[in-house]
Amino acid sequence: MPVNATCRSGATVREDVRQEIGQLPLASSWPDIGEREQERREAVLRGIVQRIVEDGPRRAMASPERGRQFIPFAALRGYDEMLEEVELRAAGAGGSASAAAAERNAPPAQK
Repeated sequence: MPVNATCRSGATVREDVRQEIGQLPLASSWPDIGEREQERREAVLRGIVQRIVEDGPRRAMASPERGRQFIPFAALRGYDEMLEEVELRAAGAGGSASAAAAERNAPPAQK
């Protein structure tokens, strides 16, 4: 369980929240930017701090289901059937020249 700390305003802040906020860059970290950009970055950083204080720090967590998003899918309808048809024609042609020609005419393989 996170340890609590007291901030300048007197409010109690959890230790994990305080550490997360401490890792954020300061708006003065970019000395070579214009005044308007400096103000914009300060506003963005204030919003990030507010979100961290309200919701707590967010960490990416490993999930056994996460890998499913990387499973290949059939983006091209009929592509597998077309490849199968080309392979059958090449095999049925009986000659390596015909097989080579079929391979040249076949669309590139998916990666």
